[in-house]
Amino acid sequence: MKLEVKETEEELIFEAQQAVSQCNWKVGECAAKWTKRYSKGRTDADFGKLVGLSSDQIYQRRRVFETYGKVRENYSSVRWSHFYLALNWEDADECLQWSEENEATVAEMRAYRRALHGEDLSLEATSDTEQQMLMRILPEESTEVRDIATDESTMADGQKETVANGAEYAPFRKGAGSPLATEASTETTVAVQAKPDTAKLFKRMTATIEKFHQELTPEVMDEFRGLEKKMQNRFQRAVASFSSKAASML
Repeated sequence: MKLEVKETEEELIFEAQQAVSQCNWKVGECAAKWTKRYSKGRTDADFGKLVGLSSDQIYQRRRVFETYGKVRENYSSVRWSHFYLALNWEDADECLQWSEENEATVAEMRAYRRALHGEDLSLEATSDTEQQMLMRILPEESTEVRDIATDESTMADGQKETVANGAEYAPFRKGAGSPLATEASTETTVAVQAKPDTAKLFKRMTATIEKFHQELTPEVMDEFRGLEKKMQNRFQRAVASFSSKAASML
């Protein structure tokens, strides 16, 4: 990604320092510019020392900015934490677009993707990389955890960080102010027990059903007949049960 850099190194460091507790995007932008023009062999860990964050925290913000910085304005209702979770998804654009259209939380976006991949949403997700990322984005309280980004060559081994409530807030250094917990606390509740607004619920369900309907092309339907009977029966039962409930509401 070609970045136009006008700021001096000192200006970039100052901007990042000012943004540490307020804007992950700005920290990521400054880190990307510094890496491109001023790093000269230095790493995310070196930039982190200059602004008061760990190498892992700089890496996360730089990667998100480098990947989505030019398109973030296309998703006005999608927050930084959505982009972070979707960073390594091959279908990230589709999931982010769905989140934008439905004003979905991070937890709801992940549930949508699990459904797209045929996972049973009545079961707990397996302890995989994405689950760890979700828990780091949506903690119920500050939690010391390991970084789980895939490019370990960029990260220092053994470094840990404390992630506090607030998807856009990053109180990772001593002296940072109080966190903005609105979205994080809301999303944590959604992931655990909250009941969504009925109108929004049906809007999201309708969008998902329409998406699945589009996926049922003649080719896919023909391939379905070749799947094992257990899977076919489970699908038919799920459809029949849903259809029955939907019909009862009319």
